[in-house]
Amino acid sequence: VTIEDMAARVIAYSRSGDEVDVLRRLSILGRSGPEDYLALLRTWGVYDRLAASEEVVEIAEHPESGVRRRLAVGVFAGTRQLGVIWVQQGTHEFGPHARQALIGAARITAEHLVGGASAFATRGNPRPGGLADLLSGRVADLPELAARGSRAPCAVAVVAVVDAAEAASGANETEPSDPAARRLLLGELTSILKLHAAGFRRNALVEVVEDQVCLLLPALESAGSASAFLAAALADAQRHLPLTVRAAIGPLVAQPADARRSLLGAERALSLAGAGAARSEDDRSVPITLFDSVRTRLVTEAASRAAATGQDPALPALDRLIEGQPAIARTLLSYLESGGQVAPTAVELGVHVTTVRYRLRRAAEVAELDLSDADDRLAAQLILRFAFRAREIKA
Repeated sequence: VTIEDMAARVIAYSRSGDEVDVLRRLSILGRSGPEDYLALLRTWGVYDRLAASEEVVEIAEHPESGVRRRLAVGVFAGTRQLGVIWVQQGTHEFGPHARQALIGAARITAEHLVGGASAFATRGNPRPGGLADLLSGRVADLPELAARGSRAPCAVAVVAVVDAAEAASGANETEPSDPAARRLLLGELTSILKLHAAGFRRNALVEVVEDQVCLLLPALESAGSASAFLAAALADAQRHLPLTVRAAIGPLVAQPADARRSLLGAERALSLAGAGAARSEDDRSVPITLFDSVRTRLVTEAASRAAATGQDPALPALDRLIEGQPAIARTLLSYLESGGQVAPTAVELGVHVTTVRYRLRRAAEVAELDLSDADDRLAAQLILRFAFRAREIKA
């Protein structure tokens, strides 16, 4: 990566490996691009395209000059162009989301170039009046959002790291994980998400809040419209970092002042997201749980917990059935979950319909239930669901 100003002078560059080409070597050594190649770029109209918009421009390989393929994007402050970011291709092809990440990089770079050292010092570090304060309710708005007129609908996404500490420290059962290593990985994850988020929405905010990464995503048509971007960003993060993540997006709210409500929805949805189903080693996809898609399940989960964990058991006879005859209790749950249909229950459990009918009669007797009563059916379903899910989690 090389960042140049409007006079093609190199003002920043990344460390080089063995894949550096002639153009990059000469540009860094001379602190400016070689004039003969700059003339070619002008002839090809590359600089005109870079000055016209935030469009990422591809420059094909030029074997005669020993120049490899590149991507480039203009860095803008409003309509004023400040410079150009160039990315030389190495041994591997550019990733599928390289263009969006490059647009995000240009937007972040613009803030650094305009703000100088202060931008580097504050961006990404918790600060008074930052995203954490907005999400906690300590402040009702943020100056950077107010200055940009961000009053459009927005949503909050939450990303939780499942095994960052273990991956970073190489911890095992007898070795405690390293908190510093976990914080380091959280910081690196945040940097990657900022890059993608800036490419997705210019005014997006990303910050570590209480050991998880929170993203405020403004100007959304729906919460689901951010899921593809977030999944791609997290897949990239998992390719670069030794961690596994899970994520959720809260409900759409009218403005950033309501962001805490979206955060709470995202955290509730995240509680339903599994720690990760078994995947192949090369599958780094990240499922995104949308609050809107699990609303009803959240209601039933809350009701299940309330019914099953109250100070006085709501249905002590049902508790005895669960403990003493779990197969019959499981049959009753399957029957209730199927909408009271015997045949599908038999198929699911792999037993004869006569067996299902016998078990249901036995369940009604032991648990003292009237399966023709709607309240009895609902209460039993909620308690059974919570009880068996708790057993699966313990197992």
